[in-house]
Amino acid sequence: MAVAFAPPRRYSAARMPSADQDIVAAALKLYQQGELEKAARQCEDVLARDPKNLGALQVLAAVRMAEGKAEEAVTLIKRAIEAAPQAPGSHNNLGAMLLKQGRRDEALQSFDRAVALKPDFAEALNGRGNALRELGRAEEAVASYDKAIAARPGYVNALANRGDALGDLKRHAESLACYDKVLAAAPDYAEAHCCRGNALYALNRLGEAVVAFERALKLKPDHAGALAGMATAYADQGRRADALDCYRKALALQPNLAEARWRACMHTIPIMAGTGEDFPSWPTEFSRALTELESWLAANRDDDRELVGKAQPFYLAYQERNNRDLLARYGALSAGLMRQWGEKRGLPKPAVKSVGKLRVGVASAYFLDHSVWNAIVKGWFQHLNREKIELHGFHLSPRFDFETAWAKTKAISLAEGVRTTGQWAEAIAAARLDALIYPEIGMDPMVARLAGLRLARVQAACWGHPETTGLPTIDYYISAAGLEPPDAQANYTEKLVALPRLGCCYSTLAAKGAEPDLAALGIAGDAPMLLCPGMPFKYAPRNDGVFVAIARKLGKCQFVFFVDPKRRELSEKLRLRLAHVFKQAGMDFARYGVFAPWQNRAAFHGLMQRADVFLDTIGFSGFNTAAQALECGLPVVTQEGRFMRGRFASGILRHIGIPELIAADDEAYAAFAVRLASESEYRAAMKSRIALSRGKMFDDVGAVRALEDFLVEACGRA
Repeated sequence: MAVAFAPPRRYSAARMPSADQDIVAAALKLYQQGELEKAARQCEDVLARDPKNLGALQVLAAVRMAEGKAEEAVTLIKRAIEAAPQAPGSHNNLGAMLLKQGRRDEALQSFDRAVALKPDFAEALNGRGNALRELGRAEEAVASYDKAIAARPGYVNALANRGDALGDLKRHAESLACYDKVLAAAPDYAEAHCCRGNALYALNRLGEAVVAFERALKLKPDHAGALAGMATAYADQGRRADALDCYRKALALQPNLAEARWRACMHTIPIMAGTGEDFPSWPTEFSRALTELESWLAANRDDDRELVGKAQPFYLAYQERNNRDLLARYGALSAGLMRQWGEKRGLPKPAVKSVGKLRVGVASAYFLDHSVWNAIVKGWFQHLNREKIELHGFHLSPRFDFETAWAKTKAISLAEGVRTTGQWAEAIAAARLDALIYPEIGMDPMVARLAGLRLARVQAACWGHPETTGLPTIDYYISAAGLEPPDAQANYTEKLVALPRLGCCYSTLAAKGAEPDLAALGIAGDAPMLLCPGMPFKYAPRNDGVFVAIARKLGKCQFVFFVDPKRRELSEKLRLRLAHVFKQAGMDFARYGVFAPWQNRAAFHGLMQRADVFLDTIGFSGFNTAAQALECGLPVVTQEGRFMRGRFASGILRHIGIPELIAADDEAYAAFAVRLASESEYRAAMKSRIALSRGKMFDDVGAVRALEDFLVEACGRA
């Protein structure tokens, strides 16, 4: 919401003849009324008599800026500075003009001169913050806005811009508070309502975000940014048709909204189907949207845009189909944009082969207690041979916890903090890596941008997001022999590397389960409990019938789902869809299903220790959840999918020697669940087998040694 140019509200009348003073005052009024041509003529008349007339130069510069004649405006304001070097207003307006031209460093110097001449100059402090923010120095920008607000309490522009800078720093709650202060002072400020909606969206308060965008549109019906923001919120709520309609309206109003075009393309992919919904033509729609986006970007090149990562085809992975061709097109587009972006900034080429130990980097947004870290990355940091490998971490998220601190002790370096794409790219390039691994391409915006660059000679992805990246900048996909189907290479644009067994060194979480209060969770304690812990978008409508089949055969049972804490709307969508399927079968879902609040790990493990059966999601399996269930002694029923993402639980079960819980189809899946839930002796025997064999899941250092061997070979080391 930064204001690039602060037009004069007054001018310097010092030593100005009274007649000229009146003319310049009239010109200023005409400028403020939008009568630019008349204002320019009056200023030019004054300057013909007095070429150094400060007021006329200032007002005419503002007029030329409003007309889009930036170079002429800069020339005029520089003449004003020559006429009166100690006038802080001229330095401020020069800074604003330079900033609008993208000359950020020069703009900052001008704002600094203005502030040096007048330390409490609120407009200059605000402009200085804008320049710092565009230079990627958001922390300093916030400090400058704070000074502007101290100089002029309630300064709406500085408050709004402060909110933007806090958003850059991912401090979204503080950002929201800034917009609330702006709206307390200016309740009809449509742009502030829009920015407030963006902050609420970032906080995953989607319903409130929609309300904020609606308020912006009520004040300004043609606010394209509010329409685009509403579209994004609708998309995350699973309201695909509403989202695409809002994008269409936004782009009709403002065709050059590049980010809205990018998001609209990605959001043609459905998140999940609701009751009676079907999206049979979405692959064709996505392909067509990609073609249109490619054409538009080719005709509207702007290397300063960072569109990659603004939205990603994340939900492609939840469609049980081979997405290689679609993702190859997406990957080529993303890498092409990032290559242009990098070339403009002069990013260095990857380092030549290093001497000595292999320099390996891991760039991830999840050096945290998170499924990607726990399943994949932590084992690398624990067991990679430091005699062979120098390990460098790049933690791309502002969040941190005890796992972040532990990772620091295991790496040569662990870069962290909020940084711009350019700052991260420079930091990674400066490490002069032989190989760079991205564990979860497709989940985080910064990861998406960096992975589209060539920052190391050898670059690899891993299965934190279990789908091919499609990026020509990613050479290898590190997977596991125990998780991949035959002929798996056909699913990847990268060269597939199948590490042995489960391909990871996963450690026991050793979490003690808290005794669950079943009544408080709405769970019947007198019926078989079947845990269904997948995110709502993991449940495909084609498999809804398995729950009906299980309930019909058991007669009395309880399916326990969990409400997505970030997007409750999706959980409600799943609940209504299941209620409809049960109703069609003449059954009441409310008698069988409950959606419990999201649980912390101890509470979740307590439920797993109390439950009878764990029902793995079909088509997109769960690695961490299945491993935790088995660690708690809970039998897991799964169905082996066509792709790696549908084979996590089956891979684990086969690895520990219990393949008989792997169903071939929905009918077998329901039969296995019914037998485990209804036959206590069979369930007890299965629990005993799990207790004896589950240790095979843990601490497979051999998988890390295989990763070392791959890295040495891929980097051309003996």
